[in-house]
Amino acid sequence: MRTIDLNTDGNFKSNMVITSKYTWYDFLPLNLFREQLLGKVANLFFILVSIFESQEAISISGGKPVILLPLLFVILISMAKDALEDWKRHNSDGEANSAPIEIFEGDKFENRTWCDVKVGDFIKVTKTNKQVPADFVLVYSAGPGGADCGIETKDLDGETNLKFKSVPEAFLNKEFGIAGQDLS
Repeated sequence: MRTIDLNTDGNFKSNMVITSKYTWYDFLPLNLFREQLLGKVANLFFILVSIFESQEAISISGGKPVILLPLLFVILISMAKDALEDWKRHNSDGEANSAPIEIFEGDKFENRTWCDVKVGDFIKVTKTNKQVPADFVLVYSAGPGGADCGIETKDLDGETNLKFKSVPEAFLNKEFGIAGQDLS
């Protein structure tokens, strides 16, 4: 009988998905500086033009930065768009993190969420078209020869064709103790 220790040291990153760029408290400074000023050189140029316009000696507008109000309007619209996109990312992250999955705990499978999955956990995937992480190792499959698990990696590489995973040869060995057993 082989003993397998699952995730005993705990020095791994969590499985929580975070694709959003900002939090509620750092959106304004990060977006304003990184996206609006450094990311869009035209905005920086028009801010410099408005500074020169405010100098009465060199300005043709009499020292009034008339370009500043339209520039602020454009920046605010762009920031609102960025905030909406980031809010959608937060919602998508929440859905991915709270998706149900069965994790093997002790002697049975228990219902958990994706953010609870740790390195070394055994997960059970039973439904067709279920999303799973790309970095899993298939240790059992109900198909003949353990080769009926097709994965689609369009989120990683844009390809929509199925790539088939099969159980490694060592796991198919009856002496190893996994393949051939009913894991339901």
